Amino acid sequence: VYAIFAAATLFLCLSNPNKFNCIYRVNCDTPSSLACKSIPVLSQFSVGGTGGCFLGSQLKYWQNDTDHYYVPSPDCTLPPVTDECHWLPAPEDECLPPKQ
Repeated sequence: VYAIFAAATLFLCLSNPNKFNCIYRVNCDTPSSLACKSIPVLSQFSVGGTGGCFLGSQLKYWQNDTDHYYVPSPDCTLPPVTDECHWLPAPEDECLPPKQ
């Protein structure tokens, strides 16, 4: 049993991004995460919810970069003063930040 878990952990850390990795949110990328919508039962075990945009560390950089021009609603101001006013990725936009 230990060898199976050790091998699975090693696979998660050393393999290229794929659907299995995204279930555990290890070594995942946005295209692989979006492709996970088709996994019906295994997505219930995912740590961060599969099938959506992968919210990696680049999100904070993109938010800081878009803060000076992105306004999601009239209630928000520039620069954003609340978390609701920051840009968040959406699958409809291929999880990419808005163009300036």
